[in-house]
Amino acid sequence: MRKRKAILSLILAAMLCGCAANSPAASPAPEPKTPELTAAPAEEESGFAPVRELDEAGMKTLIQAYASVMDETFGADIDFTKPDSEDDIARYYAVKNFRSVQEIRDYITTYVKESLIDGKSDFANDFTEKDGRLLAIRGGRGYGYYGIDPDSFRKISDTSAEVQFTLLDEAQKDAFALLSFEEENGMWKVAGITLPQGY
Repeated sequence: MRKRKAILSLILAAMLCGCAANSPAASPAPEPKTPELTAAPAEEESGFAPVRELDEAGMKTLIQAYASVMDETFGADIDFTKPDSEDDIARYYAVKNFRSVQEIRDYITTYVKESLIDGKSDFANDFTEKDGRLLAIRGGRGYGYYGIDPDSFRKISDTSAEVQFTLLDEAQKDAFALLSFEEENGMWKVAGITLPQGY
């Protein structure tokens, strides 16, 4: 009897060991997933590269922008070959490189201080938006009477340059305008102009 009990105990122990061996091993707990970092969206660009360093190339960029203020195109590429439309007051010409008056203001204020622009235009008299397009307004007054020749510029100091002065698109002999530059919020801009004596 004792022998039979001992045999039964051995069989039972063997069965328990076999079950444990055949049972699937417990799966390790899944590691928590590290969330993928998404790069922050790039800051929206205006499309106009500000002048951060006032070397000669930077000065020339600013002078070219200011020349377009003086001739009242404000950086707009205007097709003057044929009016888009006209009325009793003015003719309207297509602007190729801007779609709104705000775009023009954003462009020109990247390079020229607003105090110099406001004296030349409120933009409403020079441009109008129609059917999703930007048109330049011309008529009823003179345009671009005074001007400067950007290619003639000569650096005078670290913050000023001299440029040939023009009148009715013709260079005036020995007449030079002096432009001054100032830094504003990390961007260099045309800050002032001294016209030749007598103008």
